[in-house]
Amino acid sequence: MWQGAPNLTEPQRAAVRSAREENLKASAPIREKMTRARKYLQEYLFLPTSDSAGIKAKVSEIGQHEAELAELRHQFIRKLRPVLSTEQLERLHNNCGEWAERMAGVPPNGTNGPVNRPPRIQTLGAPPPVTPPAPPAPKRP
Repeated sequence: MWQGAPNLTEPQRAAVRSAREENLKASAPIREKMTRARKYLQEYLFLPTSDSAGIKAKVSEIGQHEAELAELRHQFIRKLRPVLSTEQLERLHNNCGEWAERMAGVPPNGTNGPVNRPPRIQTLGAPPPVTPPAPPAPKRP
């Protein structure tokens, strides 16, 4: 649970909002690709033609997306270091998700008030179709 108000000044709040919006914009396409890759992997696992090489390749792709997102999170935090106090950075570290939303002026889940979250991806569509191999032709006598 979130531990207390972040007590940001207006310039700090503006800097956090800007960095957060920039981070969300940069990470959206990566998150979309990762979600599609995970859905594809889930479907692929149940195909009778799935193999270890295909699974490893998709898991590797997901790992690359995770690494890209980690780098974006790192850039986000580096932008906040000169703006926030040591205590504020510690609170961010300990309560990253909810605190970051609070700093940006978004009320936590379950509270009243307008929610100013950026639009999230609602549907990504179905994963690319994976066609199982055709059954072998019957043998002629």
